[in-house]
Amino acid sequence: MTALTIIASFILACVFIVAGFLKIANRDNTSQTLINFGVPKYFAGYLKTLLPIIELITGLLLLTPFAACGAIASLLLLIVFTSIVGINLAKGVRPPCRCFGQLDSRPISWRTLIRNFFLIMLAGFLLWQKNTEDANLVTWFLSLSLLPRIGVIICIIFLLQSAAIAWLLRQLWRQQGRLLLAIEGLQSSGPGERKQILSGLPVHSKAPGFELDSVEGGVETLTSLLEWGKDILLFFTDPDCGPCHELFPFIKKWQSNYESEFLFIIISRGDLMKTKQLAEKNELVNVLVQNDWEVALTYQVPGTPCFVFISKDGLIGDQLAFDVNGIKVMVDKIINGNHPVNYTNQYLKASAASVYYD
Repeated sequence: MTALTIIASFILACVFIVAGFLKIANRDNTSQTLINFGVPKYFAGYLKTLLPIIELITGLLLLTPFAACGAIASLLLLIVFTSIVGINLAKGVRPPCRCFGQLDSRPISWRTLIRNFFLIMLAGFLLWQKNTEDANLVTWFLSLSLLPRIGVIICIIFLLQSAAIAWLLRQLWRQQGRLLLAIEGLQSSGPGERKQILSGLPVHSKAPGFELDSVEGGVETLTSLLEWGKDILLFFTDPDCGPCHELFPFIKKWQSNYESEFLFIIISRGDLMKTKQLAEKNELVNVLVQNDWEVALTYQVPGTPCFVFISKDGLIGDQLAFDVNGIKVMVDKIINGNHPVNYTNQYLKASAASVYYD
């Protein structure tokens, strides 16, 4: 049972240390997540710092002879977290969990409850054990002779380096993977195939649903947007996309002048607070944030800026518009009432050089 106790305490320690570190590294997102779960804004301002510190202390305690204290703290935290998740699910509210910061921003679901129940069982198992003072990583490590200690240290360094390399590769893939795939597709295809790669979803097909954080707080879905009974003009952007910044003044003008007739929605990606600051700087509203490219992929969007027209009945209204000029032409035709649903925009001359990829 000693080995099981060490394994259980190690798993819980990793969970709380990683969660606490990622939350404290991005406290503004942590604050917004707490608000999305129903925590009053006043308390969220304090908890965005206090909660990750408590999680870090809990994780560290689980690795020491005070593992029993860490088990009690982890059990209480998990019960509170699980209760809040359950209450929100019962209300039909599914905010992004962000238990591990930006590593996982999927909405909460029954899977979240199952994961938490498993962790609660581990914490309960540690409390049930009576030898946690001796069965912990620190005590076990100190009981080893010199050579095994060196071996453990080398293994830990190797694991940390492997994790760092995996994280860097993930970031590189997120930044360059879509560019490489798009260029490869363009180079290996003929003119007809190239049009297919960049044409997006078929006109008249059903627009894929999504559920995304809003920089103004809360969560928006395609269903909730369609309830306004308006055509949706959807702009895919990126905080680091130069052409997107050129497009923002036009989107601001359209939102101000035609908000009673159309819904102008911006889907950015990455950090929620960074996007919020960008939206405030450019005086933009209705800005949603995807974690990476998950929504763009469902709409077959190859780069940014990109425009998708969704009719009020939830159908794709036209081909994609890719660059600033192409988007302006398309939007002007829509707002001026000169846009038949099957219109093919002759101004769209998309190429790898004219589309910004991240």
